Amino acid sequence: MFPGYLNLGCTEIINNERVAAYVGGINQGDDCTGVGGNIECDRCPDLPAALGDDPYISVSVDDAPWYDPVRASSDDFLGVMGGAIEGLTDATFTRTPVPLIGLGSSIGPLHREHREIAFTVTAVARSECGLSYGMEWLARALSADPCQQGCTGVEAIIFACCPEDTAAIGIDSQMRHLYNVGILDGPTVTERVWVTDSLMWATVTFTLVAGNPYIFGQPLDTGDEWTSLAAGETVRADPDDVYQKCLPPVPCAEDKDCPAPILPPAPPAPLSPCYTTGAASFKVARIMVASEEYPAWAELVPVVEVLAGDEALRRLLVRFWFNPANAECGEVELDPCDSCGDINVSFVPAGSTLTIDGRTQRSVIECETEFRGTARSAPDLYGQQGGLFTYPFFPCPGGLCVEVWALASTVAADAQVRVQLVPRADVV
Repeated sequence: MFPGYLNLGCTEIINNERVAAYVGGINQGDDCTGVGGNIECDRCPDLPAALGDDPYISVSVDDAPWYDPVRASSDDFLGVMGGAIEGLTDATFTRTPVPLIGLGSSIGPLHREHREIAFTVTAVARSECGLSYGMEWLARALSADPCQQGCTGVEAIIFACCPEDTAAIGIDSQMRHLYNVGILDGPTVTERVWVTDSLMWATVTFTLVAGNPYIFGQPLDTGDEWTSLAAGETVRADPDDVYQKCLPPVPCAEDKDCPAPILPPAPPAPLSPCYTTGAASFKVARIMVASEEYPAWAELVPVVEVLAGDEALRRLLVRFWFNPANAECGEVELDPCDSCGDINVSFVPAGSTLTIDGRTQRSVIECETEFRGTARSAPDLYGQQGGLFTYPFFPCPGGLCVEVWALASTVAADAQVRVQLVPRADVV
């Protein structure tokens, strides 16, 4: 686990290479050891390139994340170096067995708890005022701007190891993402030391909590491109007719001459009030993920993005199929009973962007307004045949076919869709 980088809520918190450059510039040295070797750090020379940054020169020239031109002391703060991270190499599985009366126990469902991540870092400055400002900035930055965070937390970005291949993307990238992250404890200064007359550092501890315990990688390479809905195949069909072939089998042990007692009726599951069945003309776009692109030991979750374009989309359906034989999607008939997840959306407004994010398990429709910026609202999502929706995930290696259906008369020429598949893991 590389401790030398942390980005929280789009603010860089830890960057060992940035601090090394600023300290080296003061002490005429080559690294972040300072004079006398009192400051230790994990170096990663390719980190700036992996982040898309130019070589670091100085706090003010680089407009470092904490730099404030109206606060002169901000130029004296040189940044935060990571020293140790705990909580990312521990799985979050828990299970509570329930003793049975006669023999043994029912093992109970598998549950994943939240993840607590403890950091020990070094804040570096060239004056008392600079360190004081730096701690003020660090406390504010770790709060991830409470005006926006609310109770859902923000995204955190780390690296599994020092990135050496800066061109690596997709499954080969070492960048990792955590979601629903917020400060749990700290920051707390445990030690302050003057290294030289012009350099001091403080040991600081803080703990973050991730409500979503999974650690996500970069999307697979196969999901980077936008697909035109208007250019998709036009078919006349009822997309839910496939389920007529997937009726559950009748239990063979049921005795018609001695039926079991009738149980009380269960409350009906809520259905989409706007769910429409029946044949119509649809535009169908297909996206294929070949099995050789699918990691063998990782679960995948989808991130679906839809640009409605100039017309409001109706009867939008995103359907996922297992495709272990790598059949060309659309050229062979896939077994309708193998469908492994539906997303039904009755209405997507013209000019809006729909995002269904399996990482955060949150979805949003964003509409640009004339005077007040972007309006955001949560879409109504439904699953198979307009029933309850659950965010799909794909635990087994093999190919996938993704079909995107929309009522043809509502598909604008500029309507587009992108489906990305993101691996997730329990430890890093």
